[in-house]
Amino acid sequence: MAASITTRLSDIEEQIDGAAEQLESDPAISPALKAVFDELHRKTREARDSLKGADEDKIREHVIEVEQAADSAKCAAEADQKISSATRDAVIEIHDALCELKSELGD
Repeated sequence: MAASITTRLSDIEEQIDGAAEQLESDPAISPALKAVFDELHRKTREARDSLKGADEDKIREHVIEVEQAADSAKCAAEADQKISSATRDAVIEIHDALCELKSELGD
């Protein structure tokens, strides 16, 4: 289980890397969105790195924490009316991917 979750988180982190470039090139991005997005990036990397040898409960805990960071990023992107639709869409796609991963783990 950990191996497939690690792979999925790595894929999502690649999405985040691409979105980070999008955010950097968007002159209208607010400091709040930048901060929560950076936190999402950090938490995703930490979760991916800590899954090796983790039990199912710990894996679920890490994914939930990352998904909560994605919730914050999505809210910030939706509230930031000046950003481009490409920036907003990139953040929402990451959020949706993490929600899907969390739902696959169950409650």
